[in-house]
Amino acid sequence: MSVEDKKIERSKAKMAVTVASRRLIGAVNRENEYEILKNLMLDLEKVYDDFCRVSEEFEIMVCEDKYAEHRVVNGEDIKTYKDGVYNCYQDARKLYVYAKRETEESYRKRTADPIKVALKNDIRRTHELITVIDNNLELVNINADVLQLDKVELQSMLNVVCENVNKLYSFESHDQDLPIQNDVDEIVSEVYNCTR
Repeated sequence: MSVEDKKIERSKAKMAVTVASRRLIGAVNRENEYEILKNLMLDLEKVYDDFCRVSEEFEIMVCEDKYAEHRVVNGEDIKTYKDGVYNCYQDARKLYVYAKRETEESYRKRTADPIKVALKNDIRRTHELITVIDNNLELVNINADVLQLDKVELQSMLNVVCENVNKLYSFESHDQDLPIQNDVDEIVSEVYNCTR
């Protein structure tokens, strides 16, 4: 392949990166679904890899003295040309990474919110059962069987609370949800005191 042919191939590869970058940036700006963005990013990665390959082949060809006049194209040396394409690629990639992070954060929030609600409801019901058990303990004629069943149910409810806490922490860091963790610690302590 001649240097002129390789120069044309490199120019086409640059155009492919530019077009793929514009498509990705446009899709991010239009807030397209993440799967579309992901596919566009994969396309961009492919054409950028192709550009890098072609550019390297061109660079190897023009390092020979007989092709020295081809080292500068349209006023740009090889490094400037590659840097321009890289910057175009990076601009689109940065927007994609930002959109991906936003999508993941939104998913975590949508997934964690119902768990938080369930956790608050479970804690409330556990408090109510503790109150029932405390009231039953104040009775003169305590029904030991009913009391034992209430304690078993209490332990079961505590297990559900702990499962929901584990689910919550699979979506959020332990530091993020301190108020709920304090409520959970409090209810665990109350259940422990109630079942002793």
